[in-house]
Amino acid sequence: MTAEPKKSSARGELTALVAGGAGFIGSYLCEALLTQGYRVYCLDNLTSGSKENIKDLLTKQNFHFVEADITTNVDVLAGFGVLDVVFHLAALEEGATSDLSLETLLVNSAGTRNLLELAKKFKSKFILVSSGEIYQGSFSSNNFKNFFGGAGQEATLTQHEAKRFAEALTVEYFKKYQLPASIVRVSDVYGPRMNLKTNSDLARLIQAAQEKEKLVIKGDGLATLNPTYITDAVFGILKAAQGNYPGEIFNVISSEKTTLTGLAETLRLVAGDLEIVHEDSASKIDFPPSPLDLESTRERLKWTSKVSLAEGLSSTVQTSSQGVPAKMVDLAPETKVSETKEERRVSHQSRNYLRVAIFCVSLLLIVFTTLIPLGSFIFQERLAVDKLSSAYTNLEADKREEAALLADSAQKTNQSSQKSLNNVRWLFQIFGQRGALRADEQLLFGSENTIVGVRLLAQVEKAIVEAAAESDKEAATSHLREAKQYLDEASQNLDLAGANLEAINKKSLTAFLGSSLDKLRQIDEKAAKNALSTSTSLAATLEKIEAASTAP
Repeated sequence: MTAEPKKSSARGELTALVAGGAGFIGSYLCEALLTQGYRVYCLDNLTSGSKENIKDLLTKQNFHFVEADITTNVDVLAGFGVLDVVFHLAALEEGATSDLSLETLLVNSAGTRNLLELAKKFKSKFILVSSGEIYQGSFSSNNFKNFFGGAGQEATLTQHEAKRFAEALTVEYFKKYQLPASIVRVSDVYGPRMNLKTNSDLARLIQAAQEKEKLVIKGDGLATLNPTYITDAVFGILKAAQGNYPGEIFNVISSEKTTLTGLAETLRLVAGDLEIVHEDSASKIDFPPSPLDLESTRERLKWTSKVSLAEGLSSTVQTSSQGVPAKMVDLAPETKVSETKEERRVSHQSRNYLRVAIFCVSLLLIVFTTLIPLGSFIFQERLAVDKLSSAYTNLEADKREEAALLADSAQKTNQSSQKSLNNVRWLFQIFGQRGALRADEQLLFGSENTIVGVRLLAQVEKAIVEAAAESDKEAATSHLREAKQYLDEASQNLDLAGANLEAINKKSLTAFLGSSLDKLRQIDEKAAKNALSTSTSLAATLEKIEAASTAP
């Protein structure tokens, strides 16, 4: 049954549509978008997605689930209203199943066209999340029976060809209609909530490790893959959406390559002493390596994976694939709109008096409904950035507690600034200043991410100091691992902030905010360098500890 979208009297946030939002990757993307302050419409026909993946989101104010099929329910798509960005993840995870070949082709042809038309209608950004394996298709040269190869290869190769067509369609809309579209390719994405009931080697081996069963490797075990942890993949998708990258393709894929044998060995390391068994498999598809260009994505998108294979597999194996609680906090502000009515009695002594009274009242209304909220937005955002600057200065001076308190205060002020902007959003729309509104919102999002990043860096330093003070080696190591988790999250927030801030056109910002943008960029750059330096030294320390613990 389709849930009706909740109606809002005022459009107070950027709005995103996530097709395939109840799937593994889509559900995490919905969480991240809510954290960034978006109003999110999650569209899914629940063929491969599940409401279980989004159960913690269904009660959130800015989340709306719509059960519909993008290949046929065109009327549903037309009723969403203005959309800022459309994410297409539908059928992304269906290639591993054996009975969805026709639906996969339809979703990536008719469904992709419907979503592209929707994005064209609203002049929305369009992000196609595709597969890094699209180069691996093969074709029959003489009949339809095994068009995509052997019978056991149909489902996998159908998905590759379907995604290749979806990419071609997206490119044509970009060329013909100047649609601001980008393509993000992902591969071997894994993590809590992933579907383990698929035919992929990655899912099959992770499930075996969870259930403490033998790790069965089909074939010689030399096939390579690039497992990418779910949070890394989602941050890459977000960076592509929140930057200015029309017509570009990004491979958001971890550079940490492993073989099936290497994967099994890592799983044995994190899950316990499991037996590894090799089995011959005559039907195994032996693909050549995909020609992935990961370096250009690193340079242009400023994205790299943060979670190592060992860390990611440990988190995935130790967590049930169902019912994983969301770790992201919904920071989207709730705007309450109150309407007041004032009755006035006007004397009829003279027409001039009436005109003067109307003019004065109108002037007061303009002041209270526009100038004061607009001034409040500018003042509060400048104040939030100043507080953040003081927080980072204290952090550099090793005043961790002061830095954390100032960062918390900066976050509250930044959220108040967001509410003030929401109150005058209509003013930007009336005067056709959508570009200024988008720039101001990007500044707020960039500020929020930078604040969170600096706050986490303070927690990193606190954990490191606590580790140094510990006499117990295990307790000290625990503090260092905690610091590593904080550091990874800080780096992701700072990277995302950097992409947001870099994409802002300074001239489009509301008056008096240009200097705040410059200051934010400087803070984010310094904090990101700090995070990178700390990450390098912390990783080296943990490596030495691991080596010492495993030494005979």
